[in-house]
Amino acid sequence: MVGYSWCEEFLGSFVMFCNKASESKRATLASTILVAVKSSSSSRSSDPCDRKKPIPQISRSYSGQFTPNTQKFGDNNLDGFTRPMIQTKVMTGAVPGTRQFSVVESVCRILHQLKWSPASEEALEKLNCALDPYQANQILKQLQDYRVAVGFFYWLKQRPGFKHDGHTYTTMVGILGRAREFGAINKLFGQMITDGCKPNIATYNRLIHSYGRANYLNEAVGVFNQMQKVRCVPDRVTYRALIDIHAKSGYLDVAINLYQRMQEAGLSPDTFTYSLIINCLGKAGHLTAAHKLFCEMVSQGCVPNLVTYNIMIALHAKARKYQCSLQLYRGMQSSGFEPDKVTYSIIMEVLGHCGHLDEAEAVFAEMKRKNWIPDEPVYGLLVGKIWQR
Repeated sequence: MVGYSWCEEFLGSFVMFCNKASESKRATLASTILVAVKSSSSSRSSDPCDRKKPIPQISRSYSGQFTPNTQKFGDNNLDGFTRPMIQTKVMTGAVPGTRQFSVVESVCRILHQLKWSPASEEALEKLNCALDPYQANQILKQLQDYRVAVGFFYWLKQRPGFKHDGHTYTTMVGILGRAREFGAINKLFGQMITDGCKPNIATYNRLIHSYGRANYLNEAVGVFNQMQKVRCVPDRVTYRALIDIHAKSGYLDVAINLYQRMQEAGLSPDTFTYSLIINCLGKAGHLTAAHKLFCEMVSQGCVPNLVTYNIMIALHAKARKYQCSLQLYRGMQSSGFEPDKVTYSIIMEVLGHCGHLDEAEAVFAEMKRKNWIPDEPVYGLLVGKIWQR
């Protein structure tokens, strides 16, 4: 690490002078950095525990195509890639351990300060470090600006001996998805297949999630159908993303249908999925079914979280079943959950309607201690009930 700190010092100097120094000064400083990097590699750890090994993953097979009936009736790290041994050292000079992370941090330092520009390309050239796909993926994950990530990704693609793997491609899909650069994603998918790197469940899930965040429902369903055509079987993450997208878009019947398909595929729902479906059933007017599913969730050993309780309390309050809301609220507290602003706002209204003004005032005082202000309708209701005393 001594070698790295010395290298870091010179990298800082290089970044400062990069845009104003003459070519001769750049070359001199770059040569000094190169010496520092090479000297740090000579002090690499010999402890075999420092050497990172890839974790093998599991592949899957085919399922049928999904065609949603989009009739509304309501308002309102990547897994899955096997890392072949031949790719664990794509380029000579890629050394696991301390040296590996020193190189990752050095490259990230350059890209964070210089963004993607001729100056950053020159700095990377002068650094003269051979990167493997694992290191490249670690760097990509730390880049917030998608333009920097794209520049670095395609710069690596042109490096002799380097080849992107499924991890780096999938990370780029996520980066471009967050930036809503879907045209660039389509281009990337084509290049991925051309390079002989087959998209897997993690890649498709990342793309479905990206389309969902952008509210592109049809595109998300299109990806879902496409992945099944190539015999890539949806997993729990896939179904959860699609259920969430359809529920938020108001297609509650489709969300419930997807939940049923998920169960038929032998995939057990998690707390997030249960909460989504409970909310869908309640909004569709099936409060009894929602309550039954909540009880099933508990009996299956799936622990409700604060979001689940808030949904159940709100659904019963909306149906004017205030005593049920209070029972759920007290059950939530006895389970060790601290109410949040959403809980307080709902329960204040419930207590007001039930005439439990002393308890409502106590909740209001507790909210004030936490610097949470109730919504105007709730506050007005509480004041009105007090004046009616």
